[in-house]
Amino acid sequence: MPKKILIIGTGGTISSIDTGEGLSSSLPVEEILYFCTDQLKDLDFQADIRDIINIDSTLIQPEDWIKIAEEIELEYPQYDGFVILHGTDTLAYTASMLSFMLRNPAKPIVFTGSMIPAPIEHSDAINNVADSIRFAVDGCPGVFVAFNHKVIRAPRASKIASEDIDAFASVNEPPVALITSRDIKYNKKMIKTTDMPFSVDTLMDNNVFVLKIFPGLEPSFVEPIIANKNISGIVVESYGAGGLPYRGRNLLDVLANVAHKIPVVLTSQVVYDGVNLKTYEVGLRAHNAGVISARDMTKEATITKLMWLLGHTRDIERIRKFFEISLAGEVSPAEKAT
Repeated sequence: MPKKILIIGTGGTISSIDTGEGLSSSLPVEEILYFCTDQLKDLDFQADIRDIINIDSTLIQPEDWIKIAEEIELEYPQYDGFVILHGTDTLAYTASMLSFMLRNPAKPIVFTGSMIPAPIEHSDAINNVADSIRFAVDGCPGVFVAFNHKVIRAPRASKIASEDIDAFASVNEPPVALITSRDIKYNKKMIKTTDMPFSVDTLMDNNVFVLKIFPGLEPSFVEPIIANKNISGIVVESYGAGGLPYRGRNLLDVLANVAHKIPVVLTSQVVYDGVNLKTYEVGLRAHNAGVISARDMTKEATITKLMWLLGHTRDIERIRKFFEISLAGEVSPAEKAT
């Protein structure tokens, strides 16, 4: 019996056409699939289609994450796998959040997109869509990003190029699989299964502020922002292995003063290896001030995990403990994390 796959369209470059005023999302999924006919002709599957939104992914909002999650929840019993077509700019955020919202999936849920619109000659959309459907038909459980013949665990995916078709990296762990023209080569160590029942939990609080540290950042600029009572949590993008500046311009004290009121999570501006607050004196000071380490999580997963946790608790110590454990494969075990 052919596998039933639901393909959900949300727009992005993959569905764009040139309007004369720049690329604009408008193609439905049905037309995108037309371009993939040759690549999929030998695959035994049945595809259904849902175009739930069709927008540039720059315009994606947290409400859209909920809409995608609820669509999967509604259709989950009827399908063997899901493919979500999405713009690349915010794909890693959406995929990360869905990995937290969709608890214990026993079926493949695969995000993909393209760097070149589907109608344009030599578009990467053809391979990316075909790979995603092939992977969904194969049945590996979990939430993933499939791009340029790589399959990445969703909360480990990060966009690292704005034009190159190899636009996504698997950060701080190997890809789950590589897809060739003949087969899918799995990294079996990366495959996780569960006996827990599937559920959907869309509770979140997106009132998170992201602060990027740079030399010369004045504390007086930061203080009135983080004093805003509507901010539920802060993510700080620091340097390297992590730390907060205190010489000349004392951001350490500014953030220490708020870290006992709301969670302050420290991530890194560099892509690989992550935060280790026990390496340098500046990191130890931040740790002692009550800052939470994101360890080797991506920036996208750090932000969305904090949003999702804040939807369930405001207890800083509980949030700290949840940042020490993996909910969806987003962080390495403590003894392996940097």
